[in-house]
Amino acid sequence: MEDNVEIVQVKIQPLTREGMKPYGDILDIDHPIFPQVDAGQGAVAMEINTLEHNGSVRQTLDQMAIHGTYTQSFIVLKGSMIMVYAPAPADMTVDPEKMEFDYSRVSAFVLAEGDIAHIDRGVWHGSYVLNGACTFVNVTRKDAGEGTTNVQEVDDEKLEYSRKYIELVNIRRRDKKQLVLEL
Repeated sequence: MEDNVEIVQVKIQPLTREGMKPYGDILDIDHPIFPQVDAGQGAVAMEINTLEHNGSVRQTLDQMAIHGTYTQSFIVLKGSMIMVYAPAPADMTVDPEKMEFDYSRVSAFVLAEGDIAHIDRGVWHGSYVLNGACTFVNVTRKDAGEGTTNVQEVDDEKLEYSRKYIELVNIRRRDKKQLVLEL
């Protein structure tokens, strides 16, 4: 790790409605969720994804995803994962490399089997699997004719998405800060 990178510790907490308020909400029997996609920006879609723990990866997140044209939900079917969130920036029209990232308001939640977390437009987000694998339903946006989301690990520092409307920002490179999960 680079000497000039500031470590930002993020405590992992249970998933609660109160904890999710700055980022979105959770679905339960008395509280519906309404996925949204901006007009002309594709449609709401559901897909099944599996994330696997990569033993070489530390409990750090260098990259965070952000998208402003739709909300997104994560429904854990098997296993568990940690979702890390930061509030949406005030201005979603600027270059993602210049968007505000509020390090003082970053939260991490454990999502276990049956949990459903829903994030608002513009919420920064990243995921981490502690061990094994996590299979989940991704309620997302898709354009006409688009297939399953493809996330590819290029190297230890870079992921690439097959969808061009998802921005990935390497916050370690951009801000010289690294999110480290307190396990």
